[in-house]
Amino acid sequence: MIVHSIKALVFMLIWLSAASVFAQSREVSIIYPKDHAVVNDKVNLVLDPTEIPYFQVFVGNTGYPIVDTSAGRHAYQGLALKPGINTITVKVFTLSSDPNREELVPVASREISVFSKAGLFKKGDIPPDFTEVLFHSREREISCSGCHPLEVDEAALTTPDSSDEAICSGCHRTLPVGNNVHDPVAVWKCSACHDPELYPVKYQFTRHDPWKLTKNILPVLTVKKNNARVPGLKDRERIVVNLDYAQGPGIKKLKVLIKIPKGARYVMGSAVLGGQPKEPRNEGDDLVWEIGNRGTNFSENLSYMIRKEKGSSAEDPDVRVTYTAGKNEIARNFMSNTPVKSQQILEATCKNCHKGVTGGKFGHEPVETGHCNLCHNPHASSSPSLLREPTWLLCTECHADKASGIHVLVGTGNEPSHPTRGPQDPSQPGKQFSCVSCHNPHSADSKTLLAHNKGSLNELCQMCHQK
Repeated sequence: MIVHSIKALVFMLIWLSAASVFAQSREVSIIYPKDHAVVNDKVNLVLDPTEIPYFQVFVGNTGYPIVDTSAGRHAYQGLALKPGINTITVKVFTLSSDPNREELVPVASREISVFSKAGLFKKGDIPPDFTEVLFHSREREISCSGCHPLEVDEAALTTPDSSDEAICSGCHRTLPVGNNVHDPVAVWKCSACHDPELYPVKYQFTRHDPWKLTKNILPVLTVKKNNARVPGLKDRERIVVNLDYAQGPGIKKLKVLIKIPKGARYVMGSAVLGGQPKEPRNEGDDLVWEIGNRGTNFSENLSYMIRKEKGSSAEDPDVRVTYTAGKNEIARNFMSNTPVKSQQILEATCKNCHKGVTGGKFGHEPVETGHCNLCHNPHASSSPSLLREPTWLLCTECHADKASGIHVLVGTGNEPSHPTRGPQDPSQPGKQFSCVSCHNPHSADSKTLLAHNKGSLNELCQMCHQK
């Protein structure tokens, strides 16, 4: 109670001084989103609470109710955006200086542009002057943590008894909107999909990979007259490995394991780690370097020499690392002949529960590229299967040539004659006919993604059109 009283007093003092602050600055400080930021279909607008007595937000021509910050509010949740560029305007007001007039007087205004990427796949690229700026960066959370609990503990990861007890609901109450709610969202089990230990931005489905690894295989050189370096022992090679790690969780117990190619052996005394001699130990076919604890940013360089016997394998040795990050024990295998790629975290997250959706030989492009949320709202929707729109409307956004409503067959007068919506679906009683009556939206064994595991169009047609 004391904490709440202190906060209320602080906000009241802020509110009383806000008019004079604006009289001097006339600036509107928007903490989030940033101007020319890339966001999703909804965004929370967060203002600097020390400067604003009353404010109102407009998205295009749509105005939201005026907010009185003396009650402790300095944000507006769930601003709805259309795909593409949106204009957000913030207007700031103070009370009239005339004691006989109880009205709000506008004192400042600011306009920013954001780009909503939701629902866009083939409609157009993100403009080059718009960049993705995610909210939960470590730096941004420092300024918010004085008033908002942002550190997720074990108790917060359990299912709360009500939304008031869920750490995420305070700022994201507007997310589960619709008749159909994703199961984890219904109980505010946000951590089922959003990882609080992600770097560099918590919770987000970022493709950032803190690791970068390079490995080179060099000939062994010797020095002859005039300090000229020339190829030396032809049966020996020097392996040089560089490990770079940036903006990742703090690492402990780091080990590097490199497999020796078949028919080759390590040359004792040839290993160097960070410019200093460092002998690895042998574990079967692996050379193992115990590097130890490292921080969130570091670089390591190691090299060693191998001697190749006659007929030895030319296969490049793999590089593996094991380490502890937070409470997780992690093992990464960097294939030497394959570039390190960023993880498709969104796709991997969805597959944890929705197994088998990519089991076919051919995949739908959004699924193949890990963009499940182009078609599905991962929180809630008014459409079945959490679709962002009813099936036919959603499909024809990308497949506009099918929007005429007729498809597949050529009838009299060379006009297509098969509808894509309207009648009842003969193969699924009680459901209306739509694109998914004939096509699997995720994957299938046919190139045209035919539904019901049918390998040919003829087989599919016979489900409704018996001979």
